[in-house]
Amino acid sequence: MKRVLCATALALLVLTTHAQVADSAAKPVKEDKLQQAAVAADLSSKGKYAEALSAADQVLAASPDSPDLLQQKVVALLGLGRNMEALRIAVPAAGKFTDRPVFRFQAGQAAAAMGMMPEAVRMWAALYANPQWGNLAYCSAATSLIAVGREDEAKKLMDEALAKIPNPSVGLLLRYLQTHETAEEGMKIAERLAQIDPANKADYESLRLVYAAVGSGPLNEVVPPEKLPAVVSLKEKSEIVDMSSLTWGGDSTASVSTSTSVVVPVSFNGGKEKLMVLDSGSDAVLVSPDLVKELALQPVSTAEYIGMGYKGARPSNWVILKTVKLGSLTVKNVPAMVIDKKSDFWKDISGIIPIRLLKDFALLYDRRKGKLGLYPSGTKPEEAMGPGTFVVKSLWFGGRPFVATTIQNKPDAFCLLDTGSTKTFIASERVKELGIKLNSSRYESQQVLGLSGALQVGVADDVTLLLGSARIKMPAVHVTPVGSVEMLDCYGLLGRTVLDLFAMWFDYRTNTVAFRDYDK
Repeated sequence: MKRVLCATALALLVLTTHAQVADSAAKPVKEDKLQQAAVAADLSSKGKYAEALSAADQVLAASPDSPDLLQQKVVALLGLGRNMEALRIAVPAAGKFTDRPVFRFQAGQAAAAMGMMPEAVRMWAALYANPQWGNLAYCSAATSLIAVGREDEAKKLMDEALAKIPNPSVGLLLRYLQTHETAEEGMKIAERLAQIDPANKADYESLRLVYAAVGSGPLNEVVPPEKLPAVVSLKEKSEIVDMSSLTWGGDSTASVSTSTSVVVPVSFNGGKEKLMVLDSGSDAVLVSPDLVKELALQPVSTAEYIGMGYKGARPSNWVILKTVKLGSLTVKNVPAMVIDKKSDFWKDISGIIPIRLLKDFALLYDRRKGKLGLYPSGTKPEEAMGPGTFVVKSLWFGGRPFVATTIQNKPDAFCLLDTGSTKTFIASERVKELGIKLNSSRYESQQVLGLSGALQVGVADDVTLLLGSARIKMPAVHVTPVGSVEMLDCYGLLGRTVLDLFAMWFDYRTNTVAFRDYDK
C-alpha cells in the first residue's frame, strides 16, 4: 500500500485522561477509580490495549458508572478494533455524562472505524461549538464526508469552521487545504501554518513554494473531453525486477523475476507519450528522474514519499507538470514528486498516475479489453459493464478506494483496492482478530518488493475472501503490516492476484465501486 506524505495528512489523535484533582474529602474508592483509570490510560498509550481493558474492567465490575474508567475502556476497545463494543458503551455514556464530550467523540471514532460515516458525522456535529473539541470534530467530520464522495459538503464545512473558530488548529487548516485547491488560498494557508506551528516551518515553506510555482488558479485543473464516454488505452507492461535480495523460501536461487503492470500512455507538457502505471493505491503523481531530465523540469521544493518497504520515508522533490494528457483528457498544473527507483525496475515506465487525478469521472477499468472508459459521474455501472455487475461498499481516503470485504467470516473488513500492487496482502495487525495463522514452518522467510524497498512478509494458508458476490479462495496469501488509514480500520490490500479477475468501476463523486467477473 502506498501513501504519500503531503500537506493534507492529519496528525493521529491520542486520547488521554484529563487530570482530576480529588479534594481532601474524596472517598478511597474514588481514588481507586482514578488510579485504575490512569493505569489503563498509561497501558493504552503504550499500545497494550488488552491489558488496559483488563485494568479498567477490574474496577468497572464493582463501579460500572465510573466515567473515567468507561472512557478508558472505550479507548482500549478502539485500540483492539472492537468498535461495535466501543460504540455500545460510548453512545449511552454520552447521554448520561453530558459534561464529558469525549464520549460523543469516541462514538464517532467507533462508527467511522466501521465505515459508518453518516453516523460518525452526526456524533461529531454536536461538538462543533465546543471550545475544546470543535477543531477536531470539524476536521473528523470533513474527513468522513470526503470518504463518501461528499467533497462539496466537506468544503462548506471547512468554510464554516474557519469562520467560527478563532484559533483553528494545524489539522483543521490542513484539511481546509484538501478541499480548497487554488494556489492563492494555498499560499495564504501555508503562511498561516508556519506562524502557528513554527517547529514545522520548513515543511510549510516547501508547501508554499509548490503553490507559488503554480501561480494562480487551481491545482489539478481538469479540462474534460468534448464528449463522454471517452476511452483511454491500457496496456500490460512487463517489469524486470532484480531479485538478488528477495527470497521465496529458504532454497530460492532466482536472480530475476518478471511481473506486469497496467500502464497508460500519457503526454506531459505537450511532449511525446510516456507509459505510466495507472494506480488506485497511490495518492500523488510520481515521476522518474529520467522523465524529469527529459522534460527539463526544475524542482520547486522538497518533498517526501513513503510506501511499503524497509527504507521507509524517502526524500524527494516537487516538480510542476503544466499539462498531463490522457487521451482526450487534460489536467493542468499538476504537482508531482520525483520517485527514486532502480532503472531496471522502471525501464520504459516513467512513473505513476493515480486514479484520484480522474476523480471527476466515473471510470471503467477493463484490463482485459485494454481500455479505461471515462463516463459522466453518476452513470450506473451496470449500464457500462452489463449483466453480472455488482456494487460493493466503499470509502475513499486520499483519493484511494477502500472496499468492504469478508475475510475468514469477518464482515466489513475494509481493504485498499490497489491496482498498482501485484500482490494481495492481509494486515498483520488484524491476523489475530481474523483467526489467521502464519505458516512459518512451510514458507520460511519471505520478502517482496515495495515502493520503499523490500519488505518482510509472512504467508498464511487457505484464506477465504468474499468480495460482493465473488468468493475467492487463496491457498497462500502474504501477511505484512499495512499501518493506519486515517480513521478506518484497514485489513489489507487487494492487489492484482485478486483484481485481475474483474473489470472494475470507480466513481468517487457518488462513492461507487463495482465489479464484473471476467468470463472464465
